Amino acid sequence: MMTEEEISTEILKLEDKSVGSVMKHFKQNFNGKCDMALVKKVLDSQK
Repeated sequence: MMTEEEISTEILKLEDKSVGSVMKHFKQNFNGKCDMALVKKVLDSQK
């Protein structure tokens, strides 16, 4: 499973940091490797 740090690093690489875009990116590329609730939490903390 991805850590908060790994998720944060991946989000920072993205051009579009909107919730829908980020969630779609993680679902497509890291399905089963990350907790989507944690992705949302990390994304919210970066705003």
